[in-house]
This record gives sequence, structure tokens and C-alpha cells, in this order.
Amino acid sequence: ISKDPNAGLLLRLLLLLIAILAWSDFGVRVFLPAVQAPHWPNPAYWVAARLAVEGNANLIYADRDVFFQQASRLGTVPDIFEANMPTTILVFLPLGVFSETTARTIWDVLLLFCYVLACALLFRALAPTGTIEIGLWALAPVFHPWRENISRGQAYPLLLLLLFIGPQLGFPRAGNPAESHSQRKRQPKPAAGPPFGASSSSQRLRDAPP
Repeated sequence: ISKDPNAGLLLRLLLLLIAILAWSDFGVRVFLPAVQAPHWPNPAYWVAARLAVEGNANLIYADRDVFFQQASRLGTVPDIFEANMPTTILVFLPLGVFSETTARTIWDVLLLFCYVLACALLFRALAPTGTIEIGLWALAPVFHPWRENISRGQAYPLLLLLLFIGPQLGFPRAGNPAESHSQRKRQPKPAAGPPFGASSSSQRLRDAPP
């Protein structure tokens, strides 16, 4: 591998150009069509939130045909919500006051923010070189499952962000001089998931002085 600094700079510039093209392609072929679509492909989230805002929460888990009728009344396409837990409505409740298209636009912008922040946390945890990090950012927008999630307005980018935030909140940073070697050895990587963050938080509560 060449150690010529000019070659390294050229490679970074090339990767940066690829990253710009990849994100531009995502914006043109995925994000803009999503926010300009006449209906939310999976509008059950919004329909359930709207019914709750209207005071018709009892219709959310009614017969499927009843939910379909409510979706049609609200001017959107039929979808099912019964597979989701009732607490799912809390996330979408603020969107219930908006029209379907406005709610979808707000939701898609939120999903984009969640995915970018989740990637930033992941790349920070991996601590790659600058060149590799630019390459990772170039790959991020071509990840097909995420493109599909944005197209359908699904909540998985939000769950991905919570997956990385959980352990970061639940564990102290590695390398703290005040920590013992044994304490640092027990620290998992940030990608370990929210269960480790929850267990660490409970451990802190148990170890806290009265």
C-alpha cells in the first residue's frame, strides 16, 4: 500500500465524491418519493394515533374491518395495527394532530435523523481511520433494508438509534483513570444493546451511596 500522502488524499476525495453521489441517489430515489407520496404505505401508525387524538381509541384494537373503515374515513389506505403493542401509539401520538401527508413528512425527516445519528454512534464506536469512515458513510445510504424502511415509513431506524443510545447511557466511558482494571474489563462495546445499558443502570442504583 502506497504511503504517498497525495495518494491518501486522492482516495479520501474519491470516497467523499462517492458518498455525495450515494446520498444524492438516496434523496432523489427514496426520500423525495416517500415524502411526495399521496398516502403512507403503512398508515396504521398514523390512523391509530389519529383515532386516539379523536377520542376513539376503542376502535384501534377493534375488529380488523372496523379499523379498515376508520382508515378509509380518514382518507388513507387500509392497514393493520393489531400486531403492534398499545405503547406504540405513544410514539406516534404527536403525529395524530397532523394530516396524513404532513405526519408522513415529519416522520420521514425524523427517521433520516435517527439513521444518521445511529451510524455516527456506530462509526465512533468502531473508531476507524478517516478514510475508512468516509467509505462507511458512502455505504450507509445504499443499505437496502433502510431504504425500504424509509419508503414504507417504518419505525426501524428509530429502534436502531435506541439500540446504540441504550448502552452509551448505561455504561461509563472506557479509559477513566478512576476505574479499576476489573471494572473496565466488564464494559461491553456500545453495539451490545440496550439490555446491557439497563443492567448497568440498575447496578449503579444498587452501588449508589444512601
